[in-house]
Amino acid sequence: MQSGCVNSARLRGRMLCTASGDRTCHVVRLPNFAKDIKDEQKSQGDDGAVTVASLQRPLCVVSSNTHAGPVSAADFLADDTVATGSWDRTVQVHRFDAQTQLLATLVGHRGRVTDVRCAGPHLILSSATDGTARLWDVRATSKQSKAGTLVFQPSSGHSVVRCARFRQAKPSHVIDCTTDSGLFVSFDSRAPSKPLFAADLDCGGLNRFDYSPDAALAALPCDSGDVVIVNASSGRLVHTIASSAASSSSSSSSADGGSMATSTSWAGSDTLLVAGWRGVVHVFH
Repeated sequence: MQSGCVNSARLRGRMLCTASGDRTCHVVRLPNFAKDIKDEQKSQGDDGAVTVASLQRPLCVVSSNTHAGPVSAADFLADDTVATGSWDRTVQVHRFDAQTQLLATLVGHRGRVTDVRCAGPHLILSSATDGTARLWDVRATSKQSKAGTLVFQPSSGHSVVRCARFRQAKPSHVIDCTTDSGLFVSFDSRAPSKPLFAADLDCGGLNRFDYSPDAALAALPCDSGDVVIVNASSGRLVHTIASSAASSSSSSSSADGGSMATSTSWAGSDTLLVAGWRGVVHVFH
């Protein structure tokens, strides 16, 4: 598989795309774990013991190495198409089948791309260290293009935009951004020049976040290790999960003692998963 740090992993059904510091994106077809476990339990006898080694190995469908720098994120644009963002300041669109085909290289960011998110078969949202998020419509792009873009700038000062997301899973006109200066900023993509609101949460840098299933709340992971829960429509603080809560549930820590919370994911309306530098995933109810 990949020889560098894995920077993101996104699912679409049983397909998984990963982005890595080794400048590659891999698309992997996952096995049917539930079926494999059931079948393996039958063959193991009464105790039903199953080891990971006994399951099918994921099948690497295709990999891409067309970026000139580490790939920071990748996401599915369609069942056979992925978008990737890189430290080389570009977003690329790849179609995969028996082999990978580079469909477009999207140019415009002046800093490293920090994240990419896709909505529907045409829209890509990217964020970067240049302080902007960009919305790309691939229908308006050529092989190498910066056409068909809207630019969002969450802060008048210099801030790194670490994540930008559509408010809902389906294409939506509302876009939310997090920055390294602790801002949670919301835009209407039909009027990108002025934010709907900008909430300064005074908690250090904010990283890749997720919405609750009804999109009413956003769980924002912080450099400090805290997770702040806000009203997604206003940025109003609802609750803070202190890093000490995660520390008390695990003795694990990063090699340098850091406790940064790097990403969140809702698993139902009352369960939140938090990943970070501690080397574990914490589950909160």
